Amino acid sequence: MRLVRAALLLAVMGCAAAPRRARPVPDVLPAAPPHITVVYPDTAVPIQAHDSSFLFGNVTRRRGDVTLTLTIDGRPVPVLATGAWLAWVPLPDDTIAAFRLVARAPPDSEVTVFTARIAPTFRPLPGATVWIDTTSFTPIDTLVAPAGEGIRRGAGPRARPGPRPRAGRARPRHGTR
Repeated sequence: MRLVRAALLLAVMGCAAAPRRARPVPDVLPAAPPHITVVYPDTAVPIQAHDSSFLFGNVTRRRGDVTLTLTIDGRPVPVLATGAWLAWVPLPDDTIAAFRLVARAPPDSEVTVFTARIAPTFRPLPGATVWIDTTSFTPIDTLVAPAGEGIRRGAGPRARPGPRPRAGRARPRHGTR
């Protein structure tokens, strides 16, 4: 019985040895280049503006990296601590716009070319002096004006004396069908 107790005591003492200390987790993640994500504009939907628009997105960064910079077509763009960015950019006079985004976090960098579609611009024929751009009519819905304001239904100051034009359904005169 003494032998069993001694074996049990040795087993418990061996298991109760001082715990090993784990290596501390580094404050900086392993070196990885920054990654650029463009959220807007969507590549499937054309940009409706024709002179300038904005782009926004995110740049992933390493923890503690304060030297991250972003440029779009060579122009610096401010990047928040979260990696979010917003840029106002000029648009070319074309239906396709390519933007060169460069993120630098020394010693790494990433270059991304983002291509966006732009809605075509109406251009009249050469020599045309008057045209109707059917896409620019406004308002395109019902127009409601306050009582006493709005468009007069009369023919104007040169109207002939007599009945005035009326809006609505035509009514038959008395005695006619």
